[in-house]
Amino acid sequence: MSHTRKDVAFQDVHNLVQYMSKYTYRTKDNDPKNDETIENCLQLFAKDYQYSTVKNKNGELCPHYPAEIVLLEYALSDEQKRTKGHHMESLYDLPKLREVFTKARFARCRARFVVPVILYEGKHICRSATISGGPEIYGRSGFDFLFSGGADNIPSDAATPGDTSNDWQLFDKLRGHDIRLLKTLSVGHICDLMVEKKKVKFGVNVTSSEKVDKERRYSEFKITCLPYPGCEFFKRWRDSSYSAEDLIFDWNQSFVDACLDLPLEMVTPEVGSLDWHNYKTWDLITLTQNYMKLILHYLREGHNGVLIHCISGWDRTPLFVSLLRLSLWADGAIHSSLNATEILYLTIAYDWFLFGHNLPDRLSRGEEIFFFCFYFLRYFSSEEFAIHRVPPSAGTPSSQERRKPVKPVTSVSPCQEAIPVPDRQHHGVPCSSAHLGSLDAEEDLVSPQRLQKLDAVRRTFQNVYSVVVGFQSERSAGGIGGLLNQLAEKVGIKQLGGTHV
Repeated sequence: MSHTRKDVAFQDVHNLVQYMSKYTYRTKDNDPKNDETIENCLQLFAKDYQYSTVKNKNGELCPHYPAEIVLLEYALSDEQKRTKGHHMESLYDLPKLREVFTKARFARCRARFVVPVILYEGKHICRSATISGGPEIYGRSGFDFLFSGGADNIPSDAATPGDTSNDWQLFDKLRGHDIRLLKTLSVGHICDLMVEKKKVKFGVNVTSSEKVDKERRYSEFKITCLPYPGCEFFKRWRDSSYSAEDLIFDWNQSFVDACLDLPLEMVTPEVGSLDWHNYKTWDLITLTQNYMKLILHYLREGHNGVLIHCISGWDRTPLFVSLLRLSLWADGAIHSSLNATEILYLTIAYDWFLFGHNLPDRLSRGEEIFFFCFYFLRYFSSEEFAIHRVPPSAGTPSSQERRKPVKPVTSVSPCQEAIPVPDRQHHGVPCSSAHLGSLDAEEDLVSPQRLQKLDAVRRTFQNVYSVVVGFQSERSAGGIGGLLNQLAEKVGIKQLGGTHV
């Protein structure tokens, strides 16, 4: 695959965020900007990887997945980077893999099937939506049958109008295709970010999840339930002047019925030293930090890939995928040829935009989960999050130890009652009311290279976002800031809305 080389610069990031703030990616849209974005991503991937692509030009596999789904095969050596340009046969059986994608897509919400997006030491980090419930399966397969324009888009053994298979047979068959795809990609761990066991709308279970599959079809995988607030919670963060200190999710809401649950075999001394029983008392920063530590631990110690998903896979999922890509890049483990501007472009374009994050809608509702991803980098530069960790020197406390001594645990049980933790402290990083100033970090716990690289990404993003989107708060404000906010609301620049799933 040969592409005309074009260096990605700051202006490209600015243009991308500006476009993304107005338009949501749709695969079938014939938009030159979409084509340019995909081409830039392919060029950035090509700097460090041999890759193949599966075509999804008209959204026949998924209407809000990239028109070219990238399959990273292996990292290029320095010699291969110098001599690349010649065509190499793909390591994948692409027609066969496309067939697996086609059959598996009905098993996942919105046809967002499992896709590999990051390659680390031969292990795939994958993303998807959660598994579909009955209404989703029947509704989407019937819709495709009527409006796809042909049977080529419908698996021969999927549900179609007039199908006489009962629910169990249909679910078993489609989830079997999903499991086959997971095994094809050598996924061993599934990290489920949903706060629900099943998503319920209008009293109907519209989605399910691997953790509550009645037939235990996913028992071969290590399933970790990591309940994490949905995008609507990030309006509270914005309304708190972008301060995540002491911002704690309300776990007592009626729809929240999933509890943190770790496979017992994964509770090693390193993981068990975190106070998992008290996760309901963690604020947004601590919750994100500890979940990232756990996922990075799986990557470091495991022999298989990891799947990360929420409900639809386009808000919480890109948050964690993007943080993983940036963290591994900062450690020199992936994308070693990319600079800060290039990795920022790649993660915004591929992890967020091309996989369907609806930034215009999220901004209109004040749900700034996209901004939070890069804001969080200031709390993510410690060596504790490095994929190849250097043992701390004697007497050097971790960020958790600096906050409060914790009692190690040897297992984590579902729905463990939270124990109130008094005297919540800062996270080792001084903060202003909006957390938008310079980054101060504790030097003894930070790799200078990791800090500098993540800080460069954060500052570049902040410069772009402040110009394109700006920073807003629903708090009562005096002076010119308050007047501007009120004026923006009155003229419709700033819209308020209810939560959206």
